[in-house]
Amino acid sequence: MKTPALVAALALIASSAVAQAPEGVSVADTRAWLIGAGAQVAEPVVDSDGTRLDVTDGPLSWSLRFPGCQTAVCGDAQFAARFTAPGATLEAVNDWNRDQRFLKAFAADGSATVQYDLVLNAGTPQDQLSAPALVWIEGVRNFAVRIGYARGE
Repeated sequence: MKTPALVAALALIASSAVAQAPEGVSVADTRAWLIGAGAQVAEPVVDSDGTRLDVTDGPLSWSLRFPGCQTAVCGDAQFAARFTAPGATLEAVNDWNRDQRFLKAFAADGSATVQYDLVLNAGTPQDQLSAPALVWIEGVRNFAVRIGYARGE
């Protein structure tokens, strides 16, 4: 099967961009950037699933995960938070997923988890994570309110 011209062209552009600079972000630089932005961030946790930064952001706790990455620079990331609350039901999660575009959720065992996946390119954490972090912070706060974990402002 022939590769369509657009796919081939995009692959060529992507491969030349990757050759110019390392793909991903430094976990240490990402932690420093989050702390500089006012979050409380624990030391990185590295295990067989990858690397994780646990963040306390006011009344909410969440993680910035680097799935499958146990190295200093990681090429993709996932914001994630798990809440146990009265409204953490399958119906509430389905309603959330129907109404939201970026953050997706699932319910299990009386809790609900919300996640936001990112593919990273070359650049600093600030360059790559600032806009997604704003989407995440607004979204995770809205999710926490929607399921009854937190009160709205």
